[in-house]
Amino acid sequence: MNPSNAARSRPSHFAWAACLLIGLVVAGCENREEVARTESEKEANRIFVELARAGIGKVEKLETKEQRKSGWSISVMSTDANRAREILLACDLPREARGGFKAMAEQGGMIPTKSEERAKLIYAMSEELSRTFETYDRVIAARVHIVLPEKDPLRRDSTTKPSTSATVMIKYTGIKPPEDAPVTPPATRPGQAPDPYPDAPIKQADVQQIVSKSVEGLSPDSVFVAMSRAEPLPTTLPSSGGSTTGDGSDRKLMIQLLAAAAIFGVISILLTALLVREKRRQRLAQTDAA
Repeated sequence: MNPSNAARSRPSHFAWAACLLIGLVVAGCENREEVARTESEKEANRIFVELARAGIGKVEKLETKEQRKSGWSISVMSTDANRAREILLACDLPREARGGFKAMAEQGGMIPTKSEERAKLIYAMSEELSRTFETYDRVIAARVHIVLPEKDPLRRDSTTKPSTSATVMIKYTGIKPPEDAPVTPPATRPGQAPDPYPDAPIKQADVQQIVSKSVEGLSPDSVFVAMSRAEPLPTTLPSSGGSTTGDGSDRKLMIQLLAAAAIFGVISILLTALLVREKRRQRLAQTDAA
């Protein structure tokens, strides 16, 4: 190999090493961390929207495949990982998959017993009603428990016959009124107690009607509704630069970018010095040859 060609190839090796080092530094500045994983794309979209609404910047949703089973991964910047997990915990995300009537049909045995059929029916109705209430906006979680007494054809005394009942628990995100809004009690009818949850996405009377119309032999008065109000999450609007991280995150990112720029400058100086040195060596070699 010609010595002059070997001398020319040396700077190129240093250039490749410099590019690799710069790539590693830039990748270090984009350190991300996974905060949630779910099998439902709809649930992944819900997580994405909630994190963005709460002010978490640079949220990514990626499709993953493990053992021929697809899923979705949600990742954020490492500086926002702890806050993102707190938001998901407050919003009860990702939600557990519910079986409903589909699971009841798929898990049927060869010869199911009467008790198994009854238990599956109660579970399926409860899950279907829970999913119905969770479709409402601002509903975090919903649970429905149905008490369906077993029919006894030999019992004639109707006074001691157990009646069908249900209990519904709904957890929702409240609405924060404006600071300048006047405090006025909700309007009620004469003799009617004020609603303790006026900002609920669904009224208790509507819950009772939905459940009673879905379960045979259930009256609205036999449906007990419990509401749980969660404090609204603080909403942080993105800045003009597109970053929604806090002051500490911005400062850390700026330090990382400055460090990357400094390393790039040092590498550029070294490469320039090497190029000048090689050129001088080539000129001296040409002079000696002449």
